[in-house]
Amino acid sequence: GRRVWQSLKFTEIEQKSFANGKAFDILTLRNVVTGAAMAFRAKYKGLLLPIPDDLTQDDLILIHDGWVALIISAVSKIAFIADPLIEYRLHPGQQLGIRAVQVQPPPEAHSMLSDLAQAARRSNSYAAQIKQLQAIRARLAAHRNGSDLGAALASIDERLTHLKARSSLPASKVRRLPVVLREAWSLRYMRYSNGIYSLMKDMLA
Repeated sequence: GRRVWQSLKFTEIEQKSFANGKAFDILTLRNVVTGAAMAFRAKYKGLLLPIPDDLTQDDLILIHDGWVALIISAVSKIAFIADPLIEYRLHPGQQLGIRAVQVQPPPEAHSMLSDLAQAARRSNSYAAQIKQLQAIRARLAAHRNGSDLGAALASIDERLTHLKARSSLPASKVRRLPVVLREAWSLRYMRYSNGIYSLMKDMLA
């Protein structure tokens, strides 16, 4: 009675970003790709294999479909077909995937101040994201072979710089300010985090 994208909360805004070449930005945060509905060109096989088994995303092991989508989105554009072309089977013995649960109603609207307060109370760990990006970077660097992966590597380096800065902010808000201002001036908060929300969180948390 619902689409997989509904269960994954793959929103229209994310779909537009995905279609506009921002798939890598979304996939580094969470996987919205289903392996059974995915196809890729054979030329990427050498880049994809072997698939690592020690990376996590959202506190879960990053499995094959997430890894494939991440690697390819780092070096190429990913397209999706919005039409329902397969049926997604739910059964009691499944180990992964969408669970047979009710779709939650959309959350009530919150004010910006309440969103910021909630974000400030949340303690994010960037270790898993940093490890994931380092693994992707190492794989791409090992398979350059004359390919023009410079832009992809530069983008990953910028993202790593931002995550490492956010993960090691000083406890003192005064000493934290120059780091936050530097990340704001470079627009990395806008590119790699949630803009003003993330900036305010880093100043308030």
